[in-house]
Amino acid sequence: MTRGFDKPARSIENPNHSLTTQRKLKTENEKTSKTKFFNKLLVAEKTLEVDFFKGALQRIKARRRESSGSGELASTTTSVT
Repeated sequence: MTRGFDKPARSIENPNHSLTTQRKLKTENEKTSKTKFFNKLLVAEKTLEVDFFKGALQRIKARRRESSGSGELASTTTSVT
């Protein structure tokens, strides 16, 4: 598609249209980059939390296996109603 000679290359109202557009795109790209960076930090933080709780759960399970394997009775008594 060709541009007609009767249409100016840049808008008369805004002669720096292409510069304005470039600045807007740059700003949008910067926002996108910041958002991506923030999301990566958030994922890393949540991964650390999951790893921590996995380890804690494994330790709890190991303790329960150790204490239940002795054959001893539970330390609590049953209530009689």
